[in-house]
Amino acid sequence: MNSNQNQIYTMRKITLTVLSALGMLVAIAQPCTIDQSNTEFFDPKASDVPCAIRGVMYDEVLQIYIPQQVDLQDYGVPISYILTCDSVVLDSITGLPSGLNWSVNPNQKTFLGGTRACGRTFGTTNEPVGVYQITFHGLIYLRGNPFPGFFDGDTFFTISQFLQANQGTPTYPLRVINQGQPCDSTVSVFDIRSSLNISFNVFPNPARGEFYAEMNTGKPFSGELVVTDATGRRVYGQPVEVNGWLRHPIYLGNMAPGLYIVQFRTAEGTASRTITLE
Repeated sequence: MNSNQNQIYTMRKITLTVLSALGMLVAIAQPCTIDQSNTEFFDPKASDVPCAIRGVMYDEVLQIYIPQQVDLQDYGVPISYILTCDSVVLDSITGLPSGLNWSVNPNQKTFLGGTRACGRTFGTTNEPVGVYQITFHGLIYLRGNPFPGFFDGDTFFTISQFLQANQGTPTYPLRVINQGQPCDSTVSVFDIRSSLNISFNVFPNPARGEFYAEMNTGKPFSGELVVTDATGRRVYGQPVEVNGWLRHPIYLGNMAPGLYIVQFRTAEGTASRTITLE
């Protein structure tokens, strides 16, 4: 190859690199399109999140609808009791595999009741195959008349609590797979537990500072017990070796009362439970 051919080859490589970078910038700048007909808080639901293929561009949209009203019966009140949803504050999301990014349209943190938005997850990941638990950190503010014994007036729930009540899981499981591997469209945290042959529980629940995480894996597993608060802040972490069965004490007596997420994380996936500290 002569010098002229080398120059042409080099210029072509530079051009392709620049075009690739420009294409990525366009992808990053492109906002998601809001579906004005959506009536689901999050759509798709946690059980229907598309898989991310390692080394392949991922680009999926989550439609968001902020409800105008919330029924406290979904949160333990013995009868139907409707409150007005004032607003939702979405602070951040955590748990995305490296290489994947998140953006929201409109680009703001506070969304009023009755409005719609959308979130976009995009990028390319080469993280190990497994299930990654995506946590949405924020609060849902409600207002209404007091309900003696259950509700003193205006209040709030975490987004994780709302998802737990509506979809049975406080997080969104994103499954990373290899190219050519089938994606189980019904994957959820409970499917992950079944596929690992894990029986994962926390008790007592509610708890007063100390509780136990119990695992019955049916075979040896190495993993980590992790506890996070409603904002996603990690408050406990402990590597564990499970030889079929394990009961592990967790002490959080110095933590504030509220909802916490307990996870057993392994290379094959993650099982999750929520616990309430009193």
